[in-house]
Amino acid sequence: MSWPTTDSTDGHPLKSEMAPRVYGGVDSIADKAIEAEGELELFDEGHHGSNWGAYFNLVCLMAGSGVLQLPFCLKQGGWIGLGSIALCSCIAYYSGILLIKCLYVDGKRLNSLSEVGQVAFGKYGRLLVNFFTSTMMFGSSALFFILASANFRQLFEDILPTWKVTHWIVVCTVMIWPPFVFMKTLKEVAVLSFFGAFATVIMVFIVLVTGFIDLPNYADAKHEYYNLLAFPSVLAAVGFSFGGNSVFPHVEHSMSNRQDWPKVLKKALITVFAMYIVTAFVGYYVYGDKVESPILNTLPAGPCLTFAIIVITAHVLLTNPILLASLALEVEHLLKIDRIHMSCAGELLSRVAFRTILLSSSALVAIVLPYFAEVITLLGAVSNSMLIFVLPIVFNRRLFGGPTGFYRNLSEFFIVLIGFTSCGFGTYTAVISLHEKIQQS
Repeated sequence: MSWPTTDSTDGHPLKSEMAPRVYGGVDSIADKAIEAEGELELFDEGHHGSNWGAYFNLVCLMAGSGVLQLPFCLKQGGWIGLGSIALCSCIAYYSGILLIKCLYVDGKRLNSLSEVGQVAFGKYGRLLVNFFTSTMMFGSSALFFILASANFRQLFEDILPTWKVTHWIVVCTVMIWPPFVFMKTLKEVAVLSFFGAFATVIMVFIVLVTGFIDLPNYADAKHEYYNLLAFPSVLAAVGFSFGGNSVFPHVEHSMSNRQDWPKVLKKALITVFAMYIVTAFVGYYVYGDKVESPILNTLPAGPCLTFAIIVITAHVLLTNPILLASLALEVEHLLKIDRIHMSCAGELLSRVAFRTILLSSSALVAIVLPYFAEVITLLGAVSNSMLIFVLPIVFNRRLFGGPTGFYRNLSEFFIVLIGFTSCGFGTYTAVISLHEKIQQS
C-alpha cells in the first residue's frame, strides 16, 4: 500500500495536492463553514508544542481500554486476528494522514472532522460526522460504566456480595457527576488522558507476567488459526482500539512543525501496535479458547490482578467525564447554553440539568446492556468503522479527487470495502449477540 507524502517546500501536509481540483465553490463553502457554523474549540491548546508532546498525546488517546478485548478477538477469529491488528494500524495511519490533509482547503485550515464534512458535503456531511463521533463518545461512556462497575464488583465481592452491577453503576454515576456537571471546559481534566496509556502499559506487563506463570495450568487450551465468518466483527472490535480520528486535528494543531505529522503519527501507532500485539498474542497463547472479555476475568486472582483492576478503574472513572464533556460541549453549543444567550444562573441551571440527563442516560444504557464484549464490538462497527476506514477516504476524494495510480485506488477501494463490511456485519453480529445475552439474563 502506498502512503501519502509530505511536500517539503511549504510545511503543510500534502499541500502540493491541494490545488483547486476540489469541486466548485469550496473556498466560499469553507468560509461559511468556519464563519457561520464555526466549530467550538473543545481543547485549550495554548502554545504550540514539540513532536514528542504530540506523540505522547496520540499514544494517550489511542492506548486505552480496548486492549482488554484483544485476546478475546483472537478467540473469535483465530490467529489471523493478529493480522487484523496490523491491518487496522496501517489503515489508521493512512486515514490519519488523509484526515489532516482534508483540513487544509485552498490555504485555509479547518478545525475538525465535522467541518471537513461540512465543506465536502454540506450540512449532511457535518451531521453524518457528528452522528458517528457522538455515538462513539456516548457509547464509550456507557462502556466505561460497564467496565468500572464490573471491576468494583470484583474488588468488593467479599465485602458486598449482594451488590450487583447495577448498584455499582449507580455508585460510579454519583462519583462522576460533580466534576462532569460543574467543569465548564475540558482543559481542567484533559491531562487525565495520561491514565489511558499508563493503564495499557500496566495491562501489557501484567498479562506478560501472569501469562507465563499461568501457562502450565492451561496446557489443554485450544487455538484456531482462522475463522473468516468472525472477521468483520473482530475487525470492528480491533478498530475500536485505534480510535482517535476525531481528536487528531487538535493534536496536529498543537504541533510547532506540522509537516512532521506523518512521522509522529507513525511512531505513535507503532508504539500502540506493539502494546496491543503483545497483549493479544500472550493472552490468546496462554488461555486459548478459555479467554474471556475483558481479559481481567481470565487472569488469576492475586496482587497483580488487583493492581490492574484498580489502575484501569481509576482510568475509566477519570476519562469518562472527558468523553461526555466533549459531547456535552457540542450539544450545549447547539442549544445555546452559554452566557451569551442566558444569564449566569440560567446558564448554570441549564448546564447542570442537561449534563445530569446525559450522564444518567449513559448509565442507563450500561445498566440495560452490561456486556463489555458485545458493546465494544457494536461501537467499533457503528462508529469507528466509518470514522477510520471510510470517511477520510471519501472526504479526500470529494475535495481533491482520487489518487493517481492503480494500486493506490485499489488500496482505497479495499479499505472502504472493509469499512462497510465491518460496519454492516459487525453491527449485525453484535446486535444478535446482545439479543442472546439479554434473553439469557
